[in-house]
Amino acid sequence: MDRLLREGNPPAGQLASPKPQYKKPGVDEYAPVEGQHGAPFATLKDASGNVVSPATEAKLEQVRALLSGVATENKLEQARVLLNTISTKDFATQTTLAAVLAKLGQLETEIQAVKANQLSGDQKVQLSGTAVTEVLLVNAMAIRDLTQRYVDVSEAWNLGTKRYLLFINSMDQPIRLEFSRAGARVRTLKSDGDSEATPYLWLPPSGTSPVLVNQDVWGPLQYPMGTDVRIYYRATEVPTEGSLTVELYVER
Repeated sequence: MDRLLREGNPPAGQLASPKPQYKKPGVDEYAPVEGQHGAPFATLKDASGNVVSPATEAKLEQVRALLSGVATENKLEQARVLLNTISTKDFATQTTLAAVLAKLGQLETEIQAVKANQLSGDQKVQLSGTAVTEVLLVNAMAIRDLTQRYVDVSEAWNLGTKRYLLFINSMDQPIRLEFSRAGARVRTLKSDGDSEATPYLWLPPSGTSPVLVNQDVWGPLQYPMGTDVRIYYRATEVPTEGSLTVELYVER
């Protein structure tokens, strides 16, 4: 059982009072507390058991020297000048934000007007300063047989003086085409540019660039054709993927 240390010679008629003491680490024993300068005294040690020196006047002087280079009067004056400069700047105030919102609203109105023109057709396509009419003849048709089809281009053909045909074949088989007027075959086009040798144009298969045909490649594009002008087309083998698109551009 633990027992406290008590004074050995108490005053007459009084019980012995406990002495100032501390419990020793790891054992059930007490030892008197020593004092210095009118108060209990203790020795500070680090985790390794080494005695830690107290804050002497020399160490305090070292701390003062380090702090003297931080908050000097000169540095404080520099901070005051910087704060005064910043205070005169107009950052994101209500005035500047209102101006930005007004500009964004103007841009949104202009964009909506452009989109409306595109949807209504009021915005015309221009080529070298000349009006050009675009006519979609075959719209991404997924051909999966060997049936011969045709599209009538009579009306669109005679809208202008210069014509261009754009073929986009993304199928895995070539397509052959033939042009006719009033049921009779006209001069035709071959993929190598020879317009007399064959009535067929062999378009490249999937994975190649679109083919643009102009009057230098196929002569009849520069002449009016009257009525019943047709483009016949069919696959050479049954395609399993992709589609065919044909567009006519007429320059007025």
